[in-house]
Amino acid sequence: MLTLSSAAARLQAQHVFLHGNGLPQRWAGRARFVVLETGFGLGHNFLATWDAWRQDPNRCDYLHFVSVERNPPTRTTLARVHADSP
Repeated sequence: MLTLSSAAARLQAQHVFLHGNGLPQRWAGRARFVVLETGFGLGHNFLATWDAWRQDPNRCDYLHFVSVERNPPTRTTLARVHADSP
């Protein structure tokens, strides 16, 4: 099975998910913003979004991130995959 390194997955999440959806510009100046993601996978898009939101001085007050996944990963799998993440 082909897998991305954690660094490559973070870059892909930033380029494809964040920039592809116009984030964080779309949440700037709002009281709240909701992201609905179909396919949580290993959570790279969530982590990239949360990191961008935390670092953004113009962020919305509340960020709601809702994701659905048919076969969610276990806590152990997530911990292993993201062990070297910042």
